[in-house]
Amino acid sequence: MKAKRQVYNHRIKQAISRTGNIHLFPELNIPQTTAKNWLHRGVGSVVTNTAFDLDREALELKCFELEERVKSLQARLSLLRFVSVTMGLSVQYQRFTAQQLASHYQRFESAARRSKKVFL
Repeated sequence: MKAKRQVYNHRIKQAISRTGNIHLFPELNIPQTTAKNWLHRGVGSVVTNTAFDLDREALELKCFELEERVKSLQARLSLLRFVSVTMGLSVQYQRFTAQQLASHYQRFESAARRSKKVFL
């Protein structure tokens, strides 16, 4: 029979690794060898989202804001498609330098800001 492998929260691992104290959470009964491994090997990176720390109302508000942003971007994309088809434009592959990309991005952002005034 296999022994059950205990999984610990990344915040616990980081706290022990950062402080160097393997007895930081005695109530969890973390084996010394496990805690020492976190000290010697370090803790792997963890991708997390600050939205997890929000309460229900804040999460609902954040969802609403993101849904509105998606609707706005979809409207812009639809307009862009309509204009490009109406004008007979087609997309071609072309490589840009970093400086050219920055210039194009700035122009796009200013056009998007202007369109936001019109569509909202």
